Amino acid sequence: MSIWKQKEICLLLLVSMITIVACQCQQPAATERWLPPYLSLQLQAGKVQVQWPGSSGWTTMEGKASIVVEEEISMTTDVGQSVQFLLGDGSTLELAPQATIQLQSLRASPRLHVILQKGTLLFVAQETTYEFVVPACMVTILSVPADLNIRVDDDGTHLIVKEGAAACETDMETITLPSGQEMHAVSSLADSEITKYTDAGATATVLALTPSPTPTATPTLSPTSTPSPTITVVTPTPTRTPAPILVTKTPVLTPTEPSPPPPPPAPAEPPSRTKPPPPPTEPPPPPPTEPPPPTKPPDRPTPTP
Repeated sequence: MSIWKQKEICLLLLVSMITIVACQCQQPAATERWLPPYLSLQLQAGKVQVQWPGSSGWTTMEGKASIVVEEEISMTTDVGQSVQFLLGDGSTLELAPQATIQLQSLRASPRLHVILQKGTLLFVAQETTYEFVVPACMVTILSVPADLNIRVDDDGTHLIVKEGAAACETDMETITLPSGQEMHAVSSLADSEITKYTDAGATATVLALTPSPTPTATPTLSPTSTPSPTITVVTPTPTRTPAPILVTKTPVLTPTEPSPPPPPPAPAEPPSRTKPPPPPTEPPPPPPTEPPPPTKPPDRPTPTP
C-alpha cells in the first residue's frame, strides 16, 4: 500500500471522528424533556390568582406571564376581573369573574384535564386534546374547531356548543351535542334538558308560550283588540313601535230620527217616435156655383107736386 493511500484513510477516519463528536454535543441534556403544546398557557389579558402544587398560598399573575402545567394547578378570578389565555396549539381559554378551575396533566392520556368547580369558562379548541369535568358529566370534544360555553352554578350545569361537537359522558350514558345545542342538567344526565341554542346576548333561549305585548297606539274611539297568545322566543329583542293609526273622529250628540228617503226620480219619457206622413189625398171637388139672382130694375123716383 502506498503512502498516499494510507494518508487518505487516516484523513477519512479523522473526519468521521470529528462528525461523531459534533453530533453528540448537539444532543439535549438528559434533564430536558419535551412538553406537549396543550400544557403551555400564555396570559393574554386580565389578572388571575394561581396556586402552585405543594403551596397553600395564591400568587397573582398578570401581564404576559407564562404557565406550564406539569402536574396540577388551580386558578381563580376576582370579582369584576376576567382572564384570557392562549395555549400552545392556538386554542384559547377565558375565565369569567369569580370562576375557579383546576388544570391537570394526565400521564395516562395525552389530554389537558380541566375541572370547573364554579363560574363560567369559554373555550375555543383547535385540537381534541382537552376534556372538561363538571358535576353532571365529563365533556369531551368530538370535532374541531369547537366553541364551548360551560357554566356551573347553584342551578346545575349549563353546556352550550356554539361550534363543533361535544359529548357529555357518564358511566351510564353519553349525550352527543352537535353545533347549536344547549344542555342543562341539575345533578345528572337523567334530569337533563336539551334545547336549541340561539346566539342572542351570549345566552341560549328556550321557546315558551307567552302572550305577545300589546302595542301602544294613538287613542281612538274604536276599541282595541286583545292579541291572542302566540309562541314567541324569550330574547332581549328591541321593541318595535307600531305606526300610528289615523281615524276620523265623528262626534254624536243626540240620536235623531232618520230623514225620509227622497222620492224616486220620475221615469224619463221615452223618446217620441216621429209619425209617418199621411198618404196623399185627392183635392175635394169645387162646390156647385148658383146662378146669380136676377137684377131688379131701380125704382123710379116719384114726382113731387
